[in-house]
Amino acid sequence: MQALEKNIEQLYHSGQLKEAVEKCESLIQDYPFHYTGYLFKAHILSSTDSFYESLYLFNKAIFMCLNSVFRDEVGKIYNDIGKLYSERNQFDESKLYHVLAMEHDQDEERQAVYGYNLSRNLLLLGEYESGWELFNNLYLGNPELQKDFEEELWDGEEEEISDKVLFIHNERRIGDLICFMRLLPKLKGKFKQIKLEVPLGVKWILDRCEYKEYVSYVEMSEKKPEFDLHVHLMQLCKIFNYNPSTEIQKFPYIHDDYDNTERWKDKLPKDKFLIAINWCGHPESENEKNRRLPLDMFKKLLVNDNVKLVVVQKFIGLDDLKFWDQKDRILDFSNELDNGTNRAFMDTMSIMKLSNLVVTCDTSIVDIAGAMGLKVFLPLPYNPDWRWGLKSDKSNLYFNVTLYRQSEKNRWDDVFENMSEDVLKLINYNKSDDTSS
Repeated sequence: MQALEKNIEQLYHSGQLKEAVEKCESLIQDYPFHYTGYLFKAHILSSTDSFYESLYLFNKAIFMCLNSVFRDEVGKIYNDIGKLYSERNQFDESKLYHVLAMEHDQDEERQAVYGYNLSRNLLLLGEYESGWELFNNLYLGNPELQKDFEEELWDGEEEEISDKVLFIHNERRIGDLICFMRLLPKLKGKFKQIKLEVPLGVKWILDRCEYKEYVSYVEMSEKKPEFDLHVHLMQLCKIFNYNPSTEIQKFPYIHDDYDNTERWKDKLPKDKFLIAINWCGHPESENEKNRRLPLDMFKKLLVNDNVKLVVVQKFIGLDDLKFWDQKDRILDFSNELDNGTNRAFMDTMSIMKLSNLVVTCDTSIVDIAGAMGLKVFLPLPYNPDWRWGLKSDKSNLYFNVTLYRQSEKNRWDDVFENMSEDVLKLINYNKSDDTSS
């Protein structure tokens, strides 16, 4: 049985879904009263948008667990159903199943994960206070995210902290760091010193922020700094009950390297309308299958002969360029980005600064370009990350980012057609602006 289960997982992760389903059916036939065959098949079919069949199989797996020694697995499966509904933006049903998951599973680590999934629904719906409470539990209940510190975790209490050193650690990705370091000014003057943990290669970006006047940066490779209190960066959202719809942010708050941008001026054409593009993120991201953009769709943005696309994708997804048949309409500098330097995104930021527009999937590029105050078009999947809300085409986080939403799951045609219309408007606006000047 274990060998068959392992074989199913290998087929699934290699994209051989039809073969994986056939193995699931063999598993169900051999072990009809065991839950795993139904559960595996439910997961595989959910990735192909077979919603009702997946839902049936998840419930079948629950029934098998409740009538066996595997009752402890029920909470996990309720959580899976909650995520299934969430992907369809059916949030009432999704919230119900995440609550059921927490009620049926007393394991603190798994409860934290179920609460986190529920929190993403609440935050997406704008229910920030309750959303941040559950989001915070992910850190409190997950040992993998806990730092083995003897020092006290800061809970937001402001008495007797003026002589303390606060260390803010950051397990989230670079995009979250860029986005939520905007909360640092709320800490100004409260502590003797503030130290912020940052990933390797991005310290140079933060050194160009006004926050450096009262925050010092510690790279993740460095030894543990001295401090009195510590907190996770994302826990500041709960401490300050962060509501992006009511907060006012000054832009830009990060800046490119001027000398490097001057160097890139000689590499990029000056007489073209340049669109910097990024179509995928880290492949291990949970949401990668939904946010990844088909490179071919970017052809819709070539609304006239004067438009050129500039690749700011690095390492991941570059094989897609092999199938691009309009080589004269795209500039690929991927092999030159940030080579021979410990400054991450330095060339990427320069190229985006010199471009007329940035079009990217929901990855760190949107946060970097957004924080730079650049013009950004962001295509969003049907079920987006909570930061972008559900309805508006305007972002509460970045005034310069325009949101384009899927009307149906996995359908990008309308999204890119709407963007192409706005690209043409932007070109015409730039022409009229040039004429008037």
